[in-house]
Amino acid sequence: MSPTQLLLDSHFLVVLPDPDTPYELPLSLSEIENLIVSNGGTFVTETAENSLNSIADHNINHVLTQSYHFAGYLQASKRLVPITSFKWLTDSIAIKQRKNYRLYLPTPAPPMAGILICAANNLPQGDKDLMYTATRLFGGHYLDMLSGHTTHLISVDQVNGKALVTAHLVQKRNMAIDVVLPSWFARCLELQRIVSVQPYLLLDPVVSELGQPNSRLLLEDELQIVSSSHVLAGKRVHISTDFDISKMFLDSVEALITSNGGLVVSEFDPDNIDILVAKYRDGDRFKQCCADDRIDVGLILWLFHVISSGRYINPLLLNLLHYPIPKTHIPEFKNLRISITGINGDARYYLVSLITAMGASFTKTLDAKNDILVSGSAISEKHQTVQNRWSNIKLVNYLWIEDCFANWKYMDFSADRYSLFDNQQQPLGDATLSSEIVRKCTDLASDLLGIDDSAAEDIDENVRIATDNITGVDLNAARDNVIGEDIEDDVQQETNAEDSVSNAVNGAQTEQLVPSVDIASKDNESLSFKVVSQTEEESNAAVKVFSDVSQIEEISTNPEQISVVELNDTSSSPIHARASRSAKQKASLKLHSDMEDLNKYMTISKSSKKMKDYMDQLERASEKAKKRPSEVDDSSIQEVKEVPSKKKVKTDLALKYVTILTGCEQIFVPSRADTAKLAKVGISIVNDFNSSKKVIDTIVAPKVLRTEKFLKSLSQAHRIIHPNYLTDVLSYIAVNGTQVIADDLHNQISVNDYSLDKVLSVKQVNEELGYEGSGNGLTELLSAKSGNFIFDQLRFNLSTNLNGGPALIESILRAHGLRASKTIKVLTSMSKRELLTSPDGNAVIVTNKKKDPKCQIEGVVLVDWNWCVKCIFHGKILPYQ
Repeated sequence: MSPTQLLLDSHFLVVLPDPDTPYELPLSLSEIENLIVSNGGTFVTETAENSLNSIADHNINHVLTQSYHFAGYLQASKRLVPITSFKWLTDSIAIKQRKNYRLYLPTPAPPMAGILICAANNLPQGDKDLMYTATRLFGGHYLDMLSGHTTHLISVDQVNGKALVTAHLVQKRNMAIDVVLPSWFARCLELQRIVSVQPYLLLDPVVSELGQPNSRLLLEDELQIVSSSHVLAGKRVHISTDFDISKMFLDSVEALITSNGGLVVSEFDPDNIDILVAKYRDGDRFKQCCADDRIDVGLILWLFHVISSGRYINPLLLNLLHYPIPKTHIPEFKNLRISITGINGDARYYLVSLITAMGASFTKTLDAKNDILVSGSAISEKHQTVQNRWSNIKLVNYLWIEDCFANWKYMDFSADRYSLFDNQQQPLGDATLSSEIVRKCTDLASDLLGIDDSAAEDIDENVRIATDNITGVDLNAARDNVIGEDIEDDVQQETNAEDSVSNAVNGAQTEQLVPSVDIASKDNESLSFKVVSQTEEESNAAVKVFSDVSQIEEISTNPEQISVVELNDTSSSPIHARASRSAKQKASLKLHSDMEDLNKYMTISKSSKKMKDYMDQLERASEKAKKRPSEVDDSSIQEVKEVPSKKKVKTDLALKYVTILTGCEQIFVPSRADTAKLAKVGISIVNDFNSSKKVIDTIVAPKVLRTEKFLKSLSQAHRIIHPNYLTDVLSYIAVNGTQVIADDLHNQISVNDYSLDKVLSVKQVNEELGYEGSGNGLTELLSAKSGNFIFDQLRFNLSTNLNGGPALIESILRAHGLRASKTIKVLTSMSKRELLTSPDGNAVIVTNKKKDPKCQIEGVVLVDWNWCVKCIFHGKILPYQ
């Protein structure tokens, strides 16, 4: 798209600050005019105070403002008009594509601005949907897969698929992703601000063991809920039981209601309530409240909207998503495939939610199999393709979707109001439900009682249709098809990017290698590499992460059947890890060991043309798995395709060494077959310190390193050996075949002969350890630890400027017993009272010498990361100076 067309069809309201406001425009009015007009847009200007009717009067579809405080805010919000700062304009023009609106929010920033959460798959679906709904309404982002933008993974353990992959991303790619308990989010919701993650981090042994926040680290100002507003003052609120959320999150919602002036009524009594928060237009309670004009009925989505906006508005006066929905789909929508073009941001999310709530499938891309295209622009590529080539696809505007939802029936396409694409008389979001329609839908729902929701679920492409989520609409579909593209900075949000058409139009295809994932399944089966055909657009859209694969048994990768393999946890409720290695845990750990394959998955498209076929195969495979024996051989995990040798190694399952490899890439990288062979002679290889359930007794490294694995493992290991040991063991096995007995092997090849100070020189090892004595630094280090934690009982303050980030540094120090830490910004003038203090009375700050300023405060000690490493290498606390 050329620069002169970037803002085509965009009609901006430029909000000018009132004379008494404290902020100024970041650009001059002439600069703003030049940027908008030269790129094809139009604009009007108005002061914040006089902007009340500007949205409607000038057909505005984008507001540029430095502050949310302008008179036309409610009208813009109701019509789903994007509201951004002026930086959106300059950044979009700089890269010649429209940036994500939600990354450019004006001030004051919403309470959850700046976070992007992902929830582990083994959390209850109701809790996940509540978190995702609240995150979006309060200014944050969510994505149900890990990405480079993820800030928090919400989880109850560290062994589910997403947690394992997060550990890999943090370690290998230095990503700052905090793995926290769901109670962290619940607290953020209650307090309406982002609270410290420290008491909720699963890296904390106390948190991981108890499954509860570390009470010692909770800050006093986070223990009490302060009244935030009075928007619900005098309102008595009853929350319906049709929400499938845990008591913890229910308590959080109730606390949020109370802090905003409302009163929670637990027992339903229509004479004693003013608000019913319900999910479905169903049941006696809904009917009683619907018949009483005094009682407002809305979704949790509406409740969050009222709280976030600070304005109480009847849900029937807002857009269609704020009122409960019928429990059943519209029958004619069940098999429809609907795509959207020329509509973006919150407006797109809104339409996708309506489409999936009615029972249709939303498809990001358009092909000849689609039934309907909802168009917001007659010049878009999708619109032109349907108009000129695919006459079988119905072309409608967004009013048809809203009318179908408002009337809860399949509307006739022929009405003239559905064929206006550039000048619709009724703006998007203005459609509302009348009381008559609500009562009619209530009667319809009562006639259909007894139909199981799951019977209406369907899977088409990469969209899962469901009505059993927290908002009453399919947030999963909206998440997968809107938020995924909404999050990525480099994804174009306007017509050219959203309007990709299937390669049936242009014929362009690319071939891509889908990597295998070797699974510790019941028959040690694996997926193999296959070349699959994908569209250019699909190849460019990166799949960020795939989750737990414990249920996959046998899936065909025929290129005619599958274009993307998406692996998901199947657990529906949180469970704590067992001490033994179940099949699921082994599969998760195996997944983590196969990160080379998963890295290739990062480049595979999340848009699948044959996902329905794939899911059908997955279901058949799962059914097949249920019929197989449940016992799994713990002794090995080996490649299926490897040709078995006639000589079989005798199995000795006695575990002798638990090893972890670091820095060995240039010398030895074990294959899965190597790992299996070593396991049979009692040598276990652990891939990651954080996910290991075994005590690591041996570090395998070519020299003394400062890697995360090396430093953390020193808290457990009492042996550091050279990788030549493993290569020599494998050579011995290859030569001796059936004659190999584990005890004989270990007598012949002594692990002590490969101690780092014997393979290298003692002098070199001493230099690498920073040991200045005349003895053997490695021997003294390994004997000095004696199972003690170096930083036991200490509390450190960590600078935000530490290389690798304070979270990484904190996780290493905690492995060595650090009791608590606090992330701070080091200033020249600081008070000791602001800092954590250790039992010796000192407040220790770990700083970056190059980036942090020097400060001298009584009782405050400044050390750098090098001091911490030296303490670890000496096995004791060294003098601070």
